[in-house]
Amino acid sequence: MDRTRIPPQILPVPSFNHSKPAPFRDAASRLIVTSRIHNIPRSARCVYEMKTLDPDKSWELLLKTAVNDNNDINKCPQELEYIGTEIVAKCNGLPLAITVMGGLLQEKRQTKSGWEEVLKGINSHLGTGENNNVQAILELSYHDLPSHLKSCFLCLAFFREDATMHANTLIKVWIAEGLVPQEDGQVTMEDVAGGYLDDRVDQQKHGSGNRHLRSLFFRGDKYHFCNDAPDLNSFRLLGVLEMEGLGLTEFPPRIGALPGLKYLNLKNNEISKLPKSLGCLKNLQVLDMGENGEVYVPNVIWKMDSLRHINIDWPASEVPLKLNTLRNLQTLTNIGMHILILEHITQITSLRKLGVHLTAGSDVSMLCTSLAMLENLVCLKLYCRGHYDNTPFMDGLFHLKGLTSLKLQGPTSKFTSVNNFPPNLSYLTLKETRLEEDLIRVLEKLPNLVCLKLDMDAYIGHELVISHEGFPSLKALYLRSINTLINIKVENGGMPKLKRLEIRKCINLVKISKEFCNLQELKIVTAAWKASHFRFHNSRIMSKIPFVQIVVNEKDWPNAE
Repeated sequence: MDRTRIPPQILPVPSFNHSKPAPFRDAASRLIVTSRIHNIPRSARCVYEMKTLDPDKSWELLLKTAVNDNNDINKCPQELEYIGTEIVAKCNGLPLAITVMGGLLQEKRQTKSGWEEVLKGINSHLGTGENNNVQAILELSYHDLPSHLKSCFLCLAFFREDATMHANTLIKVWIAEGLVPQEDGQVTMEDVAGGYLDDRVDQQKHGSGNRHLRSLFFRGDKYHFCNDAPDLNSFRLLGVLEMEGLGLTEFPPRIGALPGLKYLNLKNNEISKLPKSLGCLKNLQVLDMGENGEVYVPNVIWKMDSLRHINIDWPASEVPLKLNTLRNLQTLTNIGMHILILEHITQITSLRKLGVHLTAGSDVSMLCTSLAMLENLVCLKLYCRGHYDNTPFMDGLFHLKGLTSLKLQGPTSKFTSVNNFPPNLSYLTLKETRLEEDLIRVLEKLPNLVCLKLDMDAYIGHELVISHEGFPSLKALYLRSINTLINIKVENGGMPKLKRLEIRKCINLVKISKEFCNLQELKIVTAAWKASHFRFHNSRIMSKIPFVQIVVNEKDWPNAE
């Protein structure tokens, strides 16, 4: 063993004994072993035994997770105390086991029969050995899952331990694996899967895997991935294939020969062309080619009528793409107007998220007319090149009644009134729009706007003035790289519901008005890039806001999403 090495988890005692003869090149080498098995430390020279929770702390932790009473976390119905103390005793003071048991008990709604059922389950799952308690408790929590969630939970094995999983990715995998039913009415499978996430899937549980290979995830980086493409002929039943960030320069061969493939993720590679065999994937639901740059797309997408989500940063094609057969499509990102057939878009009535690149020859007025027919469209991103001084463009957006999220990037026409925006707009992002001071007087009148992001010279004014009763519903304001901005002024009654203010790389911003101390709902202020200078001038104002958290170090920023 050379330098720092961490051995895998050691379970049986013989495995530990086998590690003793391991050669050490450095005379100062040390072997550190962590284990819940008591027999292993007895063979070691120095043992540090981690302390478990005492009975009082264990009981307190159980009540925090099991008894939903905000007024008194120590309050527990008398008929449940005896059962609860027995359950705590089975956990041996281990916080993980206690937390898992608390989650199970909370589901039983503080009923005696429900708590007794959990206790009986523990007793039936406990083994005869002293080391089986934790594993038995975790198994019980898995078996207690509703049947429709057990398979969903096992999909977590696709991801690396301690990896951050995006909810949308997990939902798409569940749907691709056929674990989410299609319900009647307007409820989509994505909505149903989102409801699953609100259940108990987020608890840590262990279970056994499926014997049949249905999903294949390649992990690592471009420097460690084998240059030879894997032979996929052996995986005819493959439903999920993820090869993100592996440095692939060509579309993996033989993928077109996987008739059961439903989920394909090739993000963050260097693939520049998709083959015509892509059209053979009749069952594909998710095609993710993000972060590959410009990708040539053959006109075969129309054959893949099961597609629900398409993500390609810069799709290129010699002819406009036929898309009118994609009746299940919900997400279409970053498609260019020059390869988009507007008549086809109006036939994709299930479309919820759309991103369009506009060029000098784009018919913006016709685009708005077509988008107005999409009743399910809730998120729209428009990337503009050149300059558009086209009033119908903004007026057309007003007719998108269901749209709640809008992003505009690049030069655009001036905003003259709230009628330039969708009436139910809640989230607005402007980037590189270079709009002037009269912009704010329009935006602050949007009645339902809860989040505003101004990014990369979206605004070129020197002063940002929030009028009295301006932004009545705004809860989050993000300012990034607004290099002309010097001063932020808030009049009395402005932004009454603001909870979060983030300022990043606004290099000339030095002052905020004293009225900021009237923002009683403000909880988080983050600042960077000359942050200390900003804090020095404004700390007295911020200190008057109760419960506000001021963060000036980027690595300490709370999640902005």
